[in-house]
Amino acid sequence: MKLKRLTLCCVVALATGLFVAGCSDAVSAIPQMEEREVATIFTTRDANAFRALFKEGLGRQEQFQGQALSVWCVRANWPEGLDILAGADYDLNATNTTEDPAYHPGFTALHQAILIDETMNGRLNREAMVRKLLALGADPDQACPYDNAGVRLERATPLMCVLLFPEARNLTAHEENVLICNRLLKEGANVNATSKRTVNDREETVSALSLAVLYGNTDLCRLLVAAGADPNQDLGNGTTPLSLAESKGNTYLARVLRGEEIKR
Repeated sequence: MKLKRLTLCCVVALATGLFVAGCSDAVSAIPQMEEREVATIFTTRDANAFRALFKEGLGRQEQFQGQALSVWCVRANWPEGLDILAGADYDLNATNTTEDPAYHPGFTALHQAILIDETMNGRLNREAMVRKLLALGADPDQACPYDNAGVRLERATPLMCVLLFPEARNLTAHEENVLICNRLLKEGANVNATSKRTVNDREETVSALSLAVLYGNTDLCRLLVAAGADPNQDLGNGTTPLSLAESKGNTYLARVLRGEEIKR
């Protein structure tokens, strides 16, 4: 199953009712502004205008066009914007409230940074943005719904999202994925978390390790096993990551999972 590249939706969707106030009782500044005025803050990465918004009042999980402000900072390729949010006590684990698939329902900024490298301000350095988010308190285990090219996960963790990045076979993307995986593991990500996965109406349980096996990613299998991922984890119906590797006839990958070959 080839995953499609998740795309960046248009900067401004001029539909009505897209402003969503945050969890604060304070009156939000965003609904009082023109949509293009808010969007311009992100396209131009205007730090002064962004700080001014918080002075006027924003909720800790404030949304713009159904997406968390932290997600907009990632979309804008704007690490400084994340610093501004953190300084204003914004919840960097806020999830998108939109139901529009084009705006990635349930994503946090961390999922956005892992899965989408196109931004309104050029190509995203995914590893650097992930590192920034984790340093500011992003949850390395927060799960999100994932739906792309007929592949659906109920609770995709950041580690799983690394395996779901559509360009993972590209060498540069692969090397970046290894760095991101390492970073998540250093922050204590749960290597054995599971999710229901549906592909063409066929349901199964997966872990980050089983996804690495399914996609034949030896480097990430090696990394996950070294970090404590269980190759014998029961995923239902007697299926384990190790049995998946064996059923695929990948004897080298099976050796990696048994711990017989951790280093090159």
